[in-house]
Amino acid sequence: MKENKVAILICFHKNFHQLFRFIKCFDVSLFDIFVHIDRKTTREDPYYEKVKNLPNVSILNEENSFDVNWGKFSLVEAQLSLLKEASKNEYLYYLFCSGQDFLVRKSKSLYAYLKDNREFCLNDLVTSDVSRFERRNKYRIFEFCYKRDFLSKILKKIYFSKLNLFKFLFIRSDYKKIIKNVKFYYGSNWIGINYGMAKEVFDFINSIRGFPDFMKKSLIPDESFFQTILINKGFKFKEGVFYIDWSEGKSSPKILNESDYFDIIKSNKFLARKFDEKICDSIIQKFEEEVGS
Repeated sequence: MKENKVAILICFHKNFHQLFRFIKCFDVSLFDIFVHIDRKTTREDPYYEKVKNLPNVSILNEENSFDVNWGKFSLVEAQLSLLKEASKNEYLYYLFCSGQDFLVRKSKSLYAYLKDNREFCLNDLVTSDVSRFERRNKYRIFEFCYKRDFLSKILKKIYFSKLNLFKFLFIRSDYKKIIKNVKFYYGSNWIGINYGMAKEVFDFINSIRGFPDFMKKSLIPDESFFQTILINKGFKFKEGVFYIDWSEGKSSPKILNESDYFDIIKSNKFLARKFDEKICDSIIQKFEEEVGS
């Protein structure tokens, strides 16, 4: 039983040094860290060993790891693998993160907030313009939908837009079946849940047997999978704990730098993303000095 600790579940794909710095900011008496390493990522890195040897870190074996690709179900598989391993023990709370996140407030403050709000799923749900998210599940997904080059973006825009007068021909037959049992919801893929919610996730997967197979054929299922399960199960949601800047209008959030510092602080969030020490190390160093345990 680990009911007095929080489990941080990290999906990691690059830069073990930055991951090491991130994990070191967590109070070891309050947090255990579980790490999924993308199967494409080599473990032959000196900082892999340093991460592995940290006292509160568990790294999933390679056989339990997935080759994670943007927009595909593989990220959900990685998250489920982490959750399955971590929920072998009853933690106070389970919080999904990525290897490009960083603490922007003391880990003890994060712990206190999670403890006080452990009856909620913490996530930024989509509450407006839901139709543009619904299309990811409703229509057939082709290979160009997963690509992010210029031509693929144009094709996606046409395919999903009102200009496509033949869109009705591409409505999935399995969509019509599954919406009889499931209503879909959407939000950030970095979600927080308690032990009871974690158990209900696996119960839902086992009881609605067509759900995982359906989501495997959807686009960006990591922004719908857990939200759909947990709301259909009747759990309450509260806004998430991450500062994320989507102002650049890209499919990935902005890489944060020192000019973002005061916006991050004013947000009163506990973590932020994305950071990349090779692009702007100074802001990571700033938070490292301020929040390090």
